[in-house]
Amino acid sequence: MKKKIFIILTIIMGFMIVGCSKKMDKLDGISMIIKEGTLTRTSATVIITDISGMKNEYGEWFRIDKKVNGNWKKLDMKVDDYWVKLVAHTVDSNNKLEMNLSWESIYGDLENGEYRLVKEVNNEYFSVEFIIDNELQNNGKE
Repeated sequence: MKKKIFIILTIIMGFMIVGCSKKMDKLDGISMIIKEGTLTRTSATVIITDISGMKNEYGEWFRIDKKVNGNWKKLDMKVDDYWVKLVAHTVDSNNKLEMNLSWESIYGDLENGEYRLVKEVNNEYFSVEFIIDNELQNNGKE
């Protein structure tokens, strides 16, 4: 029970710390793109490249923001509880980490619009922007 409370508090604190309207900081040596051909309305595969020289660990937590009237707004979750496994992933020998992320159970199908997927490392946030449209265009810009 204490573990569940800790996870919930950690997630809530993460949402409180990050202002959704501000631009994500560029982290030295860390970037993220969406793997070509993997973006759908309910999931995507991201590739994190980490050439920072640090032994960073990446958890499974992420959130999605939507651009509304020029400002980033955190999407409302479709569930009361959002649980993530407490797993630490690291980059491989090529300094890359590929993660398959599904948000269907958290946010449902994304409507057409401009979004960003936000991840965290060492209490700092970074993101990748993407567009959902009728052709599921993936521009993969950071």
